[in-house]
Amino acid sequence: MENQGQGVKYYNVETLKPTVANYKQWGIVKLYNSKQTFAKTVAWKTIDEMFQQNSNRQIKELVEKAYYNEKIRMKTDPYNIDPKDEKGFWSAIKKKLAGLDANNLNEQTNELKAITESVITRYATEIVGDFKYSTYKFAQKAIPAVLRRLLNSASARKIGRIFSIKRSLSERLFYAGEIDLIRKLATKTTLVFVPTHFSNLDSMLVGWTINSIGVPPVTYGAGLNLFKNKLLARLIGRLGAYKLDRRKKNDLYNNTLKMYSQQLIEEECNSLFFPGGTRSRSGTLETRFKLGLLGTVVDAQYQNCKKTDADFKKIVIVPTVINYYFVLEAKQLIEQHLKKTGKEKFYLNNEADIKGFTTIVGYLWNFFSAQSQAAVTFCQPIDVFGNPLDENLNSISKNGNSINIKDYFKQNNEYNNDAQRNITYTKLLGDHLLESFRKGTIVFTSQVVAFVAYQMIQKQHPKMDIYGILRLPEEDRIIAYDDFSKNIYTLIKHLKEKAQQNEMLLDQHLFGSIDEVIDHGIKNLGAYHKGKLLTINKEGYVTSENVALLMFYHNRLTGFELESIVS
Repeated sequence: MENQGQGVKYYNVETLKPTVANYKQWGIVKLYNSKQTFAKTVAWKTIDEMFQQNSNRQIKELVEKAYYNEKIRMKTDPYNIDPKDEKGFWSAIKKKLAGLDANNLNEQTNELKAITESVITRYATEIVGDFKYSTYKFAQKAIPAVLRRLLNSASARKIGRIFSIKRSLSERLFYAGEIDLIRKLATKTTLVFVPTHFSNLDSMLVGWTINSIGVPPVTYGAGLNLFKNKLLARLIGRLGAYKLDRRKKNDLYNNTLKMYSQQLIEEECNSLFFPGGTRSRSGTLETRFKLGLLGTVVDAQYQNCKKTDADFKKIVIVPTVINYYFVLEAKQLIEQHLKKTGKEKFYLNNEADIKGFTTIVGYLWNFFSAQSQAAVTFCQPIDVFGNPLDENLNSISKNGNSINIKDYFKQNNEYNNDAQRNITYTKLLGDHLLESFRKGTIVFTSQVVAFVAYQMIQKQHPKMDIYGILRLPEEDRIIAYDDFSKNIYTLIKHLKEKAQQNEMLLDQHLFGSIDEVIDHGIKNLGAYHKGKLLTINKEGYVTSENVALLMFYHNRLTGFELESIVS
């Protein structure tokens, strides 16, 4: 990645030639051609690991908790797509548990294992996804055509424009980063894409750009709620999606899900998951990651390292940063964050920002009609220890030497599956991901004006927290334009220095005049949200009608040590 003289170098969203032309060689095709065998492998590996790490008594307690949680779920949150035999299945589990002798569990390992196996096998079968090449080829042609027509219709805000194709996706969607390197690595090993997560559009945007750069398709987790719609279920169910049932919160299900992710990678299937687990409510880059899910990459690499040198393959992680001028759900997200952190200090406004647009098409309509853009940054590929990789899959140390990562998993020259050590490695990987996310962040004008405005308002009231500032009348939250523009100038100058040191990327619009930057930033901040998020009034003061939303966009630049730049 590099910043050009006038900003980051973008690539238009266009489909490059496939890096692996023969689809029968794709990991996802090989895996789902024998998906039932794959599900059984996931099940027995999960069971084996659980019985190695837990006593019989602990296993019995885990199964009992699973039964209890499932009983509540079936009663309080049923789906019409749930298996019809659920109640009967769990009633049978209850009877089998009751037949165990609590005082003699060590002699009943086989019986307990059989009970556990039936539950975990059921979970693995529920989770397993599918992939059909014919559906994939259809989607490659149909989705861009639908998106182009939706773009034209939404841009004119007239459904009648649906059949016009005057506008191109390349006007709205871009990608940046290490495209050539990633394409080369895709021909040699397994790729795991780990994106930031800000919006419900993220999965579609990342999925489409991965397809655009010609990388073989990835498998990914999709919430079970998406499978309620038969048409959508049929589509995503044949495009590599496996099912995530977020209603199931017991350890047996979570362990099966983690093993599923690990086995996907071991089977050399390109994968994608959000390491933060959920959308950022505050608007900041993720600083906490789901170590269980992220740890499956480390565990998969350990298993791979034990293979012979001829069969050994290095797993490649591609940190991926999604960049928006605005986030459709920002209002709801920041309100959820403030309610959680402030409790009684913050009162939710019940008015929804997106009324009636809960479908994927609705989100796309809102995005396209707002006349804004988005970009995906594919960062420097790294190994599971955060070392950068060259095109020959060599792990490169800070001093430029090649590293043998197999040594990381050895103790006294023997491979040792040390769970605590692997957790430490996973945490270090999380640190490297955060560093990559920062370097892959593309700073937009909307974030710059929001950052400066919020910092200036906050510094006007140094003894107040955000909840106190929210209660201030608007006239107590005004900023003189001259002071605002001076701070914008100072901040941009500092951002350019950081960009030259490869600490972040800058959008081309930050290289215009200060008045142009301010105008462009304010325009994009107000492109979607109701009210005047940031405006310049007749008296020449900068004001905001929604400081909470202003903070959300300001937060995108926290973590870069910029606060002291604004006076």
